[in-house]
Amino acid sequence: MRDLNQCGAIKAKRYKSLWSFGVFFERAGAGGLFLNRFRFEPLLAEQAALPPAIWQIEQLPTLSRAGDADRARISALLGDLLRRVVAYELTVLAAQGLAYREARLARWSRSKLGLPAARWRLHGRTWLRKST
Repeated sequence: MRDLNQCGAIKAKRYKSLWSFGVFFERAGAGGLFLNRFRFEPLLAEQAALPPAIWQIEQLPTLSRAGDADRARISALLGDLLRRVVAYELTVLAAQGLAYREARLARWSRSKLGLPAARWRLHGRTWLRKST
């Protein structure tokens, strides 16, 4: 089973990188979006290309909070990223079943999980409502 980080390039030159501290999603011509694992605050990077090896959050390109003028861009990037995560999770469920996913999550301590899925969903909906 390929993980989210190994999915590589998808349509329209979109890439994602997943670490223990968060996820970075980039799309050619649109820059990049970073989501910290422990708080829902989408940050933008003008530079989309990442250095070849990143081990710490400090190695990411310069990140900034989205201003009102950035709402459409950040919403598009966030929507693309969330669709990719959902597609991956549906692939895992179809290939391995719910018991597989539950067994993997049961191994993790709650402190390592970051934001619970329900809170991510709520934050995502709130963000998208604000941006429309």
